Amino acid sequence: MEGLTKEQRRILVREATELAATYSIQVVPAKQAPQLCEKTGKSIVSFRLCPLSIIPAPFPKHVFQQTMSTQLEIAQLFDGIARHPTFLRDRLASTAGVDSFLQRTLELYTTVIDSNPAHYRDSIMACAFRTDYMLHESSPGTIVPKNVEINTIAAGLGAVASRAADFYDNLFQGKLKFSNLTSTDGLESNDAVGGIVHSFKASTSIHLKCKTCGILMHHPAEWCTCL
Repeated sequence: MEGLTKEQRRILVREATELAATYSIQVVPAKQAPQLCEKTGKSIVSFRLCPLSIIPAPFPKHVFQQTMSTQLEIAQLFDGIARHPTFLRDRLASTAGVDSFLQRTLELYTTVIDSNPAHYRDSIMACAFRTDYMLHESSPGTIVPKNVEINTIAAGLGAVASRAADFYDNLFQGKLKFSNLTSTDGLESNDAVGGIVHSFKASTSIHLKCKTCGILMHHPAEWCTCL
C-alpha cells in the first residue's frame, strides 16, 4: 500500500472488510463452539471473512493461457486414474490407515468400482476438479507455471470466485476510488457458479436415459463439501 497515509490505509481496510461482508465472502469456522440464542434457544452460527488480498495480484496472461492449454490432457489423466481398478487403492492404502476421511472415501470408491467394474470403466461421468499452480521465475523476467496439486473443489469456491471480481471492482472504482493503487479496467466478471451449473446441466442431458447420481462429500476438518 505504498503511497497511502496511515489514515487512508485504515479506511481502505475498513471498506474492504465491510464490502467483503456485503458480498458474503465469508466462511464458517471449522471448529466453532456451539452457541444458543438466549431468547429463542436456537443455534447461532457465526462467520468470519475469507482471507483475501486487498490488492489483487496480476496473473500473466500468457501463463494463464499456457495452463488452460493443458487442461484437456490433465482431465484425461485425472479420469484415467479414477477409472483404473487398482491404482488409487494401492497408492492410498497406507495413508488411509491413518486418515479416517480418506479411508471412508476409499471404501466408497472401492464399493462403487467392485459393484460393476465394466460399467464404471465405460460409463460417462461428470467430475469437477481443480488444478493448483504456483508461478516460478525460472530466470529473470521468465515466469512459468508449476502444477502443485490436482484436487476436488469445495462447494463454496464457486460463490467466492463469482463475487471476488465484483468485490475488487467496487472497492477500487467505488466512492473511495483508490485508483492509484491498482486498476480494475478490463477486469471481467467471473461467474463460476454459472459455469458449474452449466456443466452439470450439460452432463444431465447426456444422462437423460440413464440412472444418475451425484456424490457430495463432507470433510468435517475443513468445513467444506467436496463435489
